Amino acid sequence: MKNNQTQINSQESFLREQVINIIAVDEAEVLDNAAIVEDLGGDSLDICEIVFALEEEFDIRVSAEDLFNIK
Repeated sequence: MKNNQTQINSQESFLREQVINIIAVDEAEVLDNAAIVEDLGGDSLDICEIVFALEEEFDIRVSAEDLFNIK
């Protein structure tokens, strides 16, 4: 069984991959504090695609209210 830090690193890597592939940005631009729209040039459709990928990969659900608060 993975320890918690390994699991967190794996989840962060998955999220980073999704952001890089969906928004089509360079890996160096995807910093921990980067905002999807303001810093990376993503849009609301990109946010939806990223969230859908996370929901599918981790079997979670993000509410519409939370979805609209993602930056």
